[in-house]
Amino acid sequence: SYLALSDSFGRENWSQYGSTTKNIEIALTEFMTRKIGLLGLFSVAEIRSLAGAAIYRRLSASEVLCSQGEHADGFFVLLAGVASIVINNKHVAYITRGQVVGELGLINAFSATRTATIEAYYDCEVAIVDYD
Repeated sequence: SYLALSDSFGRENWSQYGSTTKNIEIALTEFMTRKIGLLGLFSVAEIRSLAGAAIYRRLSASEVLCSQGEHADGFFVLLAGVASIVINNKHVAYITRGQVVGELGLINAFSATRTATIEAYYDCEVAIVDYD
């Protein structure tokens, strides 16, 4: 199934490389080189800067990363695992390793609050980058 396949892709031991900042930098650089999504727009220098500012967080299955309606103050990069996107208490999508969510808050005219709840479907590892 899609979820079983996604979960196996999300379970790489990306944390084998040393410090948390270096781990996040390596993961973000890998995602950037795919040239898709938000991270595809950044240079290597910008990725290093983001990695230095990112906060690492591990989530257990069913743990909520952010809730719909909360103030949007950062975006998230899924480093490992699978998360569920929930809007108005209805599951609408899954995100997997390398995907960015929460970036709509960067556009203040679009939304200063979270438009969806993100919860871990399986155990997840996430890089959190504040908008500041």
